Amino acid sequence: PTLLGNILLWPGVSKIITSVDYKELYPLKHLRAEIELFIPYIATLSFTYIGKTMIGSLSDVSENGYYEQALKFITIAAGVVSAFSTVIVPRMAYYFKQKDTSKIQHYIKEGVTVIMILSTLLVAGMFSIGGNVIPWFYGAGYERSITILEVLCFVTLFKGINTFMGSSILIASFRQGMYSISIWVSTIINVLLNFVLIPQSGAVGASVTAVISEIVLFFMLLYFVRDSLTFKQFFKYSYKPLIAGLIATTVVYRFAGTIRSSIINSALLGSAVVAIYAIVLLGLREEYLMGILEKLVGKLVYKGEE
Repeated sequence: PTLLGNILLWPGVSKIITSVDYKELYPLKHLRAEIELFIPYIATLSFTYIGKTMIGSLSDVSENGYYEQALKFITIAAGVVSAFSTVIVPRMAYYFKQKDTSKIQHYIKEGVTVIMILSTLLVAGMFSIGGNVIPWFYGAGYERSITILEVLCFVTLFKGINTFMGSSILIASFRQGMYSISIWVSTIINVLLNFVLIPQSGAVGASVTAVISEIVLFFMLLYFVRDSLTFKQFFKYSYKPLIAGLIATTVVYRFAGTIRSSIINSALLGSAVVAIYAIVLLGLREEYLMGILEKLVGKLVYKGEE
């Protein structure tokens, strides 16, 4: 499907591109920079598959299956959160090159806020209703995946912000070497902790290791980007979503365990998480959310006056 999709793009692309004289091409000019960007990508891939590989070699094969099923939820959630960083990288690179500090700070604030709102909501949802979703989604025998998901979901909380700091700040400001160092250090820690925790706790141990590794990566990246984003600023942009997520999780998790597992009940519980989360954020007057709400109200009033 991916190959077919790329092939179908070419008829439209051919209308807007022009031929280039091969004498004007210098393919090796940017080779070093490309390698520097490729190294953290490889490390990120290995970071994802290390847990599965080591569970298979250090623990029971069934543990690998439980881990794999829980990891699917995390992969989708992390992809949603990290997508924002992919979109904003070119804009951040431009402002870093222009040394436009005000614009850089504006998009860092907006980026951290949006990512933390999304990631905290996703973590609250997975932790709260994972126990209700997994039984009907995978069927009987996957109860172990519930515990794994409840631990592993916290990876999403750090994955999004780590990607943002790495790609939208370090890579955008041409400091990809610092990003590579951070990822490789956290990867080494991941491997070492897996050797200790997987033989004792299986997939749950690998899940704990993944969360710890992301936390280590978070603090390393936060140290490297301290000239653009301080811990105080990060806390200021993210504490309201964290409070809202904690309250939504506490309320819904209590009821989720007493309700029969079904698609309808999972949908109702998920809706409850979103509703409580949004209400608390509005009660805390979260700046970004209030701004969106004010724009929507303004548009409705404007249309009503017409």
